[in-house]
Amino acid sequence: MTKTYQTVTQMVRETAGSDDGFAEEFEKRIADRTIVKYLSILRASRGFTQNDIAEKFGCTQGRISKLESSADEDLRLGELAQYASILGFHVHIALQSKNTTPVHRVKQLAFRIKHELDGLAGLAKTDHKIAQAVSLFFGEALFNLVKILQDSAGKLPRKPEDGTPYITFEYCQEIREQVAHQEEGQGESGEEQLLAIGEQVEPLVHA
Repeated sequence: MTKTYQTVTQMVRETAGSDDGFAEEFEKRIADRTIVKYLSILRASRGFTQNDIAEKFGCTQGRISKLESSADEDLRLGELAQYASILGFHVHIALQSKNTTPVHRVKQLAFRIKHELDGLAGLAKTDHKIAQAVSLFFGEALFNLVKILQDSAGKLPRKPEDGTPYITFEYCQEIREQVAHQEEGQGESGEEQLLAIGEQVEPLVHA
């Protein structure tokens, strides 16, 4: 009976036998090629061949093949930016302290979200139709953010003294109905989805 492996790394680990050095070197090679591998996947998903990229790069197909088979540390920033641009992407580089905690990372993301929301508000200016559309999206964003918090809070342990949650979220009746409707849809599809609503959301938080 043929055995099925979930990943190539698992296959190498189990077939390498006692040769741990080979398996470790293979895993290191995979880890060293995270970015270039992702670029290759993006290229294929966009329907581009290496020749297509080479033509836009102004180089040979062999040069692109070498780039996609190289290690991340050999990838030049200019090449990464140009390759990404051809595929329709921007490159964002973030420098983060090794001592950054999950709390700090969440706060950084929160500030980023605020920046983007302020940008959306700025699009409206004196256009009331845009302002109305943005306000509806703000309602959706608020609900979805609260739902994310609700889901994460549900993973916390219960209070040892009485078994109640450390924090809970409640919604007005209208929102509860939309939650119930969404959960019914989730049950049919088997996939978790965030709600898209166009009404004012009023979550209540109890801590």
